[in-house]
Amino acid sequence: MGTDVYMSWDGMTKEEKDRQYTGYAIDAGKFGYLRSAVYMRFERDILHSLFPPRYSLGYAKKYNFATGEAQVIHTIKQYLTLKDNYAMNKEDRAMWAKSLVDFFKLGYSLQMKGKNPKVAVL
Repeated sequence: MGTDVYMSWDGMTKEEKDRQYTGYAIDAGKFGYLRSAVYMRFERDILHSLFPPRYSLGYAKKYNFATGEAQVIHTIKQYLTLKDNYAMNKEDRAMWAKSLVDFFKLGYSLQMKGKNPKVAVL
C-alpha cells in the first residue's frame, strides 16, 4: 500500500478526472494526483505532513493552497538534500519534487479562480 492524493474542484470535467488515473505515476501532480509507494518512506512522510489525517477520511476536504506554499517550498528544499533516500535515485526524486510543486501550482491556480480545490488522501 502506498499513499495516493487526489485533488478535485468545482466544475471538474470527466477528462480532467480521467487524467488522474495514471497507473501510479509519480509525475502527475499537474493533473491533481500525487503518489508515494510503500517503499517511498520520505515521500510518504512528506505527503502526510502536508495533508494531515483530516484529509485521510476517504472524502475530499477543502485545502488552502495559498497558505501551504511556504511549507511546500521548505519541504522540497529539505527533501532534495536527503542523502539516504535509497528508494529512488536523484533524477526520480527531482521528478517527484516537481510533481509536488505542480500539484500545488494547480491547486493555487484553481483557488484563485474560485474553483474550491479539495484534497483526499487514500
